[in-house]
Amino acid sequence: MANFALEERGCGCEGDGSPGFELDKGALKESGRVLLGDWTAPLIEQLSEGVAALAQATSIAPVQQGRVVAIRQTDTSRLFSSFKSGFYHSRYDDLQNRERFLKQLVRRHHTYEPIRGETVLFLFVGVSKSVYDGLSMFVSGRPTRIIGGSNHSVPWGVEVPKGVSDPAAFAAPFLEDMARIAQLFGEEKLSEADKEEMRVLRAKLPACTLMAPFILEFSEEALVTKVFVQRLWERGVEGRDTADVVRDMWMCCRSLDRGKFETLRDYHGSHTVIWEDGMRALRDSATTADRFIEWLEEEKEAAGGSAYEVVMRAFDRLGG
Repeated sequence: MANFALEERGCGCEGDGSPGFELDKGALKESGRVLLGDWTAPLIEQLSEGVAALAQATSIAPVQQGRVVAIRQTDTSRLFSSFKSGFYHSRYDDLQNRERFLKQLVRRHHTYEPIRGETVLFLFVGVSKSVYDGLSMFVSGRPTRIIGGSNHSVPWGVEVPKGVSDPAAFAAPFLEDMARIAQLFGEEKLSEADKEEMRVLRAKLPACTLMAPFILEFSEEALVTKVFVQRLWERGVEGRDTADVVRDMWMCCRSLDRGKFETLRDYHGSHTVIWEDGMRALRDSATTADRFIEWLEEEKEAAGGSAYEVVMRAFDRLGG
């Protein structure tokens, strides 16, 4: 029977054993393109304290990566998915086997039901409206979506588009409008003229506006088979803003349970896209066996003698 003990998750704990947390403000801006408004400083402190208080109350340690914080994972140390996987094989004498799902059900392509109901709750801080749109479209496998409406929140800043030579100059006029929104938002009572100004300023906000922090929760099955595949592992998505944030989500999941998520990535990661594209290209193209063998010979030296790497390089040519 597998060891039922909880695994350490490497998230940092205080001396009394209770989970501690402090939002890493530097990580929010590590891309160099995220410019937060000055008015967000006290809000960040309040948010950090609120997450820390939740961690203390629940004894669940959050994990932060960049602009994403994994607040909670329901399947801690695979305990529940192990229990459900045992039921799949009617092994009531072995319901704590934490390897059955990964080594039997996943590898044999049987079912993802044991993790379909297990979720990860994510907090997003300093993320743009365009990225939010790219994530919120995943309705399947998303039990929770919490965002602040325009009457309850202010914009937090700007995510400058890639390639802009002077990020500060680009963001300046938008930040000025946002600062005015924050000022009006803080007033106890607004005149009709103020309300009209607020509506006009909000209407002018660009797609690269940083939203107030929001929460999305996804089932682990949806994360691996949909969110990560479509927003991180498919061809052509690596350089997009959404991929930057989803990569943070992936790293959070990897910190929560590296063995589980690396195994799932092995069956759904970017390399599987190369396999599928390569096989379809071989089927549909006029590539001859002689030509394919020539490619293998050309790639052999660069691949260091690994047959797998040689074939992958040839497939990458076909699917590119």
